[in-house]
Amino acid sequence: MSYTLTDLLQSQAIPQVRQITALSDFADIPIRAVSVQELPLDQFIRKDELVLTTAIGCDKAPALFAQLIQGAIDAQAAAIFFSFCSEDFRVPPAQVAYAEAHRLPLFQLPWDYRFSEFQMEIIQAIQEQELALFKSVQGTLFHLLFENQPMPVIVSAIAAELGLPVAVTGRGGAQLARSWAEEAAPSEEDYDLLRLEIEIQRAVYGYLCIYIRKGSETALDRRLAEKYIAFPLSTKNYTSFEEMSQQGLYLQFDLSLPYTCVVLWADLAKAGPEIPKYSMQMAKYTSEIAQLLLSEGLRQQVRMMEGNRGLHYILYPENRMDGSRLSVNDYLDAVEEQLAAKLPDFLFYWGISEYTSGRSDFNALYNHASLALQYCVNERNGQRRFTYKDTKRAQIASALSEHPAILSSARETLQPLLDYDATSDIGLLETLKVFIQTNYNTSETARKLHIHRQSLLYRLKKIEALTGMSTSDHEDLFVLEAFSRIYKAF
Repeated sequence: MSYTLTDLLQSQAIPQVRQITALSDFADIPIRAVSVQELPLDQFIRKDELVLTTAIGCDKAPALFAQLIQGAIDAQAAAIFFSFCSEDFRVPPAQVAYAEAHRLPLFQLPWDYRFSEFQMEIIQAIQEQELALFKSVQGTLFHLLFENQPMPVIVSAIAAELGLPVAVTGRGGAQLARSWAEEAAPSEEDYDLLRLEIEIQRAVYGYLCIYIRKGSETALDRRLAEKYIAFPLSTKNYTSFEEMSQQGLYLQFDLSLPYTCVVLWADLAKAGPEIPKYSMQMAKYTSEIAQLLLSEGLRQQVRMMEGNRGLHYILYPENRMDGSRLSVNDYLDAVEEQLAAKLPDFLFYWGISEYTSGRSDFNALYNHASLALQYCVNERNGQRRFTYKDTKRAQIASALSEHPAILSSARETLQPLLDYDATSDIGLLETLKVFIQTNYNTSETARKLHIHRQSLLYRLKKIEALTGMSTSDHEDLFVLEAFSRIYKAF
């Protein structure tokens, strides 16, 4: 994934830019560097470099334009951006045509626009684009590690994300896992090797080997690869909780504390056409969501581990309040409100594990949260936050809905409410569901329904009259709750 000239032109980095050449397709023109150049060039321009110049001296010697443009063409520069001191100064038409023939885009910037600001904008954009890829790989790794996937699966995932052959070797060089078939092994003649150390307990466990074809456009920042790829791999293959805790301390997390696992899925269903995984738009969405998750955690002083795999996010917030649900739920309430405001075209689904008060089993918590998310998505009943406890209720409701006699009894009991709701805007069935969700708390139910408490009491009396069941009798309430959970099967 490269930062391209199209990305630059679509950004807000260059106001009032004027295109000189008639070229139009810039999507496959990568920008890997930017520099300020003046004649004589002395072969300082590099491949895929964006050149900024005032073309000093060319106004008095137009032939120098040919030297400047030829030098950029020979070096395979990405483009030239001119900033002329005179409004009347123009690139000679012959040189414009020559640049077009050799597919070298030419642009003009306002004279008062600072090159230094332009350079900083481009360098930052290039770094962010490259960082998006590495963060995507990191998120994938964290997901696979939390799922306790074997090393071959992890290696194949890294290779798929990078689009490059990948292997993991032991300290002595023995190959532990690889992404290619035996007959397609990368050769030393055709590939350069980027080898990164994988450490466990400050000792070298092995090496992550990334193969880059010689002469290709691919360039990986070694520092970023070490931070976002090799380091997460160092969280694998623990032989004890103490080893895992030590690794956690490298990230400044105390793994002896209780944690909750929260899994988030951001659904693009309302956001229009499918967006490519590796695109500036997707990188923007994933980064925006991740930043919001972390910033709200900082605001509420909820420390957490976070990783994402595309638009799937894993959060492990610390339970510092004796496993209190209140802190986690308050955090999620605030996040949901902000996500709905900033990204209204998305649907967000949450799966939440059990709340523990002691040492966490991270794999178990992740499995519980994933199951809750699965039920949450499949239910599609407007509820977008599901706990592991909810899945137990859902399993019971699912089993009950498959029993003909129970289903018939539920229909017989609730049909009068459905018939009443069809001719009224009161919503008795919804009232019953909210009453159940609030653990039969009348004040909380009235607040959630935005009605007066006396209005709620009237509705409850109406429910009792139509169903023949009491809303104050525990046995009747058990039946009503079970039936209300399977009414969708009618």
